[in-house]
Amino acid sequence: MAGHAVTQGGASAGGAWVAACFAAGVRLRPAGEAGLPATVEHAAPGPGHGVVTLSALGGTLALVAHPRHGEALPPAGEWVSVTLDPALTVVVPVSTGDAPTTPVPPRSDSARRDPARR
Repeated sequence: MAGHAVTQGGASAGGAWVAACFAAGVRLRPAGEAGLPATVEHAAPGPGHGVVTLSALGGTLALVAHPRHGEALPPAGEWVSVTLDPALTVVVPVSTGDAPTTPVPPRSDSARRDPARR
């Protein structure tokens, strides 16, 4: 998302970074409003929410949004502006070695189990 303003806790997040956001935190706005311009690749109803796949930055960034149940889903090919809900997003600085400066803990064995087998 190079060239787009990012803040972390109210301060500018300079340098290289990675943004991680739950799909429910990817907000869609009409094209031209503040946010990252993106193209809708596919939109369909999901379980209790919509599922919208998006392409941004010339196809170099793929995003998935989960609009709330009942929100209108944009049609494929439509341009939208994307924002990230700060409560569902974390910005992680990346070191010059392309490794996150904060290690990501491994998933627990219980998280790897098939939920149908519980």
